[in-house]
Amino acid sequence: MNSEKINPDYLVELQTKFAQHNKKWGLIRGVKGSRLKHVPLKVFYKMVDRIMTASYKKKINEMIDRIEFSVGERLSIDSIRDKIREHLTPYINSATREKKIYREFTKIDFHKMQEELIADQKKLKLERENIIARKKIYAEAINKDVEQSKEINNLISENEKLRLQLLAIQKKFGVDPEINLYQNASNAKNNQIAKLKK
Repeated sequence: MNSEKINPDYLVELQTKFAQHNKKWGLIRGVKGSRLKHVPLKVFYKMVDRIMTASYKKKINEMIDRIEFSVGERLSIDSIRDKIREHLTPYINSATREKKIYREFTKIDFHKMQEELIADQKKLKLERENIIARKKIYAEAINKDVEQSKEINNLISENEKLRLQLLAIQKKFGVDPEINLYQNASNAKNNQIAKLKK
């Protein structure tokens, strides 16, 4: 079956349904969106077996061959044992540490680790989206402030033009610019009332 011709969402849904139906047997669905490639079980166990059953015989024989005794040295069993211990102990300790590491490696829950990594990626993505949204809000606020400041500057220049026009009109009609316009208007009203009364 060529999966390139099938909708990927459909295949994801098939995997999910398969896991749901087989949950009673302890089957866990793989992590959605994983980019890991499938390693066949046979290959995985071969790798583990190779690590766990590594033959150290060749290495040990090489180390034994490197053990040297001086001509005058007494070859007692204890001296031979000490020489062997002296040369083999570092290698055996190293091999033991490697086996422990590989044993711990096989205990790692990669499924859980992958889920945690994907959860962290989702969290980072949400934080990034949040930052982008805040950037937009700040940009809008800054642009709004710039627009308001331009509008204020326009109003100030318009007020200045109107003030100059008012001064010109007051000069034309002989109104004292020092007198408040409100006073001028009320004085004009009182003059009209006085004329009506006469």
